[in-house]
Amino acid sequence: MKSITSRLKLLTEISHFCQHQKIDPQIYLRLRIERLPFKLGEGREKVPFLVDREVAETVSSSVQHLVDLLKKRNERETRTPLHAFMPLSAPKRPKDIMERYLCTRDLSARPLEKRIAEDAIYHNPDLDAGIVEGWFLQYKDPGRLIWAIKRLYLKAIEEEIKEDKPTDIAYLIHLCLIAYLRKVKETLKKVTIKRFSYERLEQAVGQMLYSSLKEIQTEVFSEMRYKDLTVDISRLEQLIRGSTNPLTFIAIKPSLFKNDLNPYHLDQEGFDLMQTLAHAIDIDFQNIDESLKALLNRAKRNKRLREKLIELWSINRIRTAVFNYLKEYEDYNGGKDLWLFHLVQSNKAIQSILTREDAGRKFEDDLNKLITETSRSPDKEKAQRVIGIENAFKSQKRGGAMKRLFFSSREEEQLREVIEGFLLYQLDELWSAVIDESLQYLDDRKALKSRDELEDEYEGGRIYRLATDTRPILRDLTIKKEGHLFMDLRGFTRRMCIAKEITMADFMLKDFFLPVLDVAKKYYTDQGVKLNNLVGDAFSFSGRIHSLVSLSQELREIFDRCTEQIQEREGLACAGDDALAIGERYRHERRAILEERKGIEKSIEGIERELKFKEFLNPAQMIKAQEEDFNAQFDLYQAQINNLPQQIEREGDLEKKKKLVALQENLLMLKEGIGEQQRELAESIGSIGHDDLNDIFRRICAEEREELERLRRLLKESYDRESELNRAYEMEMAVKKDTGVEYGLFISYGDAAETIAFEDPFWGKMSVAIAEKLNEAARGTGRNPDIRRKLDLLLRNARRARGNPALTYPFSVFIDKSYGLSLRSDLSAMVERILQSRDEETARAVMKTASALFMSDIEKGMRGSGDDGWETLTYFNDIYNLGEAMSGEALQAYLREISPYRHHFDKMVKVNDLHTEIQQRFFFPSPELKFFICVERANDQLHFDLLRHVGELVFRGFELHQATAVYEIVRKNSPLYLLLERHHLMAWYEEAKAKNGGAQTAFG
Repeated sequence: MKSITSRLKLLTEISHFCQHQKIDPQIYLRLRIERLPFKLGEGREKVPFLVDREVAETVSSSVQHLVDLLKKRNERETRTPLHAFMPLSAPKRPKDIMERYLCTRDLSARPLEKRIAEDAIYHNPDLDAGIVEGWFLQYKDPGRLIWAIKRLYLKAIEEEIKEDKPTDIAYLIHLCLIAYLRKVKETLKKVTIKRFSYERLEQAVGQMLYSSLKEIQTEVFSEMRYKDLTVDISRLEQLIRGSTNPLTFIAIKPSLFKNDLNPYHLDQEGFDLMQTLAHAIDIDFQNIDESLKALLNRAKRNKRLREKLIELWSINRIRTAVFNYLKEYEDYNGGKDLWLFHLVQSNKAIQSILTREDAGRKFEDDLNKLITETSRSPDKEKAQRVIGIENAFKSQKRGGAMKRLFFSSREEEQLREVIEGFLLYQLDELWSAVIDESLQYLDDRKALKSRDELEDEYEGGRIYRLATDTRPILRDLTIKKEGHLFMDLRGFTRRMCIAKEITMADFMLKDFFLPVLDVAKKYYTDQGVKLNNLVGDAFSFSGRIHSLVSLSQELREIFDRCTEQIQEREGLACAGDDALAIGERYRHERRAILEERKGIEKSIEGIERELKFKEFLNPAQMIKAQEEDFNAQFDLYQAQINNLPQQIEREGDLEKKKKLVALQENLLMLKEGIGEQQRELAESIGSIGHDDLNDIFRRICAEEREELERLRRLLKESYDRESELNRAYEMEMAVKKDTGVEYGLFISYGDAAETIAFEDPFWGKMSVAIAEKLNEAARGTGRNPDIRRKLDLLLRNARRARGNPALTYPFSVFIDKSYGLSLRSDLSAMVERILQSRDEETARAVMKTASALFMSDIEKGMRGSGDDGWETLTYFNDIYNLGEAMSGEALQAYLREISPYRHHFDKMVKVNDLHTEIQQRFFFPSPELKFFICVERANDQLHFDLLRHVGELVFRGFELHQATAVYEIVRKNSPLYLLLERHHLMAWYEEAKAKNGGAQTAFG
């Protein structure tokens, strides 16, 4: 019933959204052709698509393997029919595809496939674990199919997230998948299986495809939510999951309810009765809540239907309890659980043990034997699931007092759960017709074109291609843009002059350039990273921004290792203070602390889960809740009954008066029923006192509570040890030594680099990469000495003013704009003569002229003319880059590229609001800091990437352009990052989520 409730909840959310937006839900689920970036024709548009050959072959072979297994099962099966109550001592059989069983534990190492298998076999009688496990475990293609579909969904969603506006690419790919799967399923008409009708084959394969698609979608969107993205993908989830239903994959619908196992948990009689009831009610598909209420109220007043629905509810409760045991613990080798297997397969078998005394007694005897057997098992969960079967049976058996204690007997909730299945069928039938209408727009071009023609259409941006590779779904014909990374080394050349040139060159090749090229290999893909130039002590790469940022972090690690080796060669470092050794020791100790903490947290979760479970089963609490529920219902009915006599007396309309009288009789009957239930419950627990029950519960849980307190103390000690380790590490790394080797890296973004390749008769083959933004990246690695002196001066003044000689600048990139004065050539010549002749009067005249020119330049600047025409006043705006930085354009491209994987937000923070430890330790030239923070969730932990706005810069050669915003990639091993991680990053993250309501809407 859980799957029905969750799907109905999703469709209800869609209905509410459409009500709020005043949209017809049927229109909402249609493919919005006008949003797509490409379509064929006008008026009756077609959307051309192509399923890649590898994916197509995987789909067709997977379906063929499933059909082969069904054929093998039904044509070669020779064993006798199942018996309802096979004894526990049945002889063992070897496990084989021919055996029918429900246990899916062989798929435990493949959780997604396991969920698919369980969903499929629970909703179709011709699918069981023998078939489905064989499908996944005997063949490779079904596993590849699951991976390919998941990859296609993730790829389509990621491409849509990167767009500035909704394109419905992800929804289109979803519909193309449905269209292609249905097309492959059409080949079943050519299949003949003895003693197995086409109708059964079609429903079994359709259920398998639906379960696969449904569970893959659940995992895909769970992964996307787990990443906690900045964008809101709820609309995509509504479209994709809302348009996926069993009827999309089942062509023969009328016979669906002849099977006791079906996606809606109804049988033929229950469905027919509900159909009759639905004809008398105008079901409003735009208001699902009201439709459900109307069906529920009608069902309450129809005795035959009410009894039937409650019977179905009881059957489903027992079936669920039995299946929950069998799917993990069934003994399929010996076949001794076949009596339980048959219960899952047959409504009549379940009804028999509930209504027939002999069948019920035999079932209880066999169940008691199983309880005795499992109670000796070390697996407590196994024993608990068998107890779950017993509880479900006793709670549903007629006249059982335990029904009131362990399971809710509220009639309305029971009716609602079953009616939800019927209403879901009606919605699926309506919306599957809408999906069929959207599928008519799709045009599978594979049958119309040759492979070369299809490739030409793709390269021309005229076809949507469903493939799992890194190429885009639809080729973008706009000018390609990419990132450009430039890295510049300073200091190696000087060292080559000091050392023997050959030795130093060999060292640079072996320990720097070759490791860099080796690392860059893994980023080389058809849309990844390529090497442009390698000249002297500088090189550049171009490619995807995300790849370049990741590469930049690895380049830094290579550079750090290389400089450490230089220090060792020149005697500048020793084993005691070697940064690499310090870092390795720190990582090892921190890893040990984190592993220990993970074990503690896992133990705490287990104990809390056990306590919660025991609390749920506390008899005193359950009895108290049931009594409160009885009293609330009794008071509700009594209040309604009290008002009815006056209403009946005042009512003049005879027909309405009859309805009020009927309502009064119904309420009196319900009130009497509540009283009877209260008396039955009181008799069941009369011999046990509430205090005794509570005392038993407290004693049972005492050991767990003591252990929980001990573990929480250990957890606090773990966090304290980690804080102390971080503090010690920062102190060791605080002292830096001047290696004399400098490094600057800058990433820009713009038009892709053009490579000019040519061959000279003398010089041979040569190639040159040319791109405007590549030059910008090279300028971004600059280290202007005047900027460095300005920073050093500011830092010295701050140290003196604050009386802290240990104050440091926490970043590696600095931008500044400074002004100076220069004299015209004629005035410079006069100054030279004045210094020689010592003519003070001429000196005053020169000073007066220079002052007038200076004021003229200031006035020009105040009028907004900038530095155009300045004669005396000069300024320079430059960068000193000893770290990793990127342009504003590159940052925006980076954020677009990571948006399908990470949450990101910006944070403006005043220096005075930072933690005291940060303020005391560092010098910040500006009173405010602006950060961009990217958050990735991996292995149940949050990882933060930090980018700081450095300033704006007009690069030489780009004076006609607007100033470029520059952002520094803050290193994760820097003292400032570690302190921000400890004191602020998590709080900023929570604040950003709360500010944006959990996510920033992707498309407005």
